[in-house]
Amino acid sequence: MKDTDNTTSHKSDEYDSQIEDIIPYYSIFHREIINLIKSLTFEPKNWLDTGCGTGTLVNMARDIFPRTRFYLLDPSKGMLNEAQKKLSDMPADCLKLLKPSPTQNFSQKLEDKMDVITAIQCHHYLSLGERKKATKVCYNLLNEDGVYITFENIKPLTREGIEIGKVYWGNFQLARGEMFPW
Repeated sequence: MKDTDNTTSHKSDEYDSQIEDIIPYYSIFHREIINLIKSLTFEPKNWLDTGCGTGTLVNMARDIFPRTRFYLLDPSKGMLNEAQKKLSDMPADCLKLLKPSPTQNFSQKLEDKMDVITAIQCHHYLSLGERKKATKVCYNLLNEDGVYITFENIKPLTREGIEIGKVYWGNFQLARGEMFPW
């Protein structure tokens, strides 16, 4: 594995060009999150994207939700730097990059509660206890009627489920020209 400046196997400045080859339907996660939020009875005033990576979700959402203030949190300074570059044309009052921190250790004081919190592919490598802690942090940051959306990889409960998942992911990789032994 090559040296990275974040917790993924990709360097921050290469992440966007490589993630679609690793995680099936990654961009669809983002589109469906936006569609879900568009279906809410309110437009979010404050939206925290934890594990924001390079800011791709916020980049997609910002024109659809122009009155929303986006808060970006990631454990990697490198990822936050990439997000800052990608979103450099956003007005300062619409974007706040938070200090690098994993969600479960986040302690920075925020002026407002969040209407939406998204956590996409960022808590699944944590231990069960750390995932619970991260989820609790998110819930504590939400408004009473706020919405928490997460997409995570999970381990199937049966051997058959694991094998089906391996074949599914293997087929996804093969379709992109990768070769896997299973």
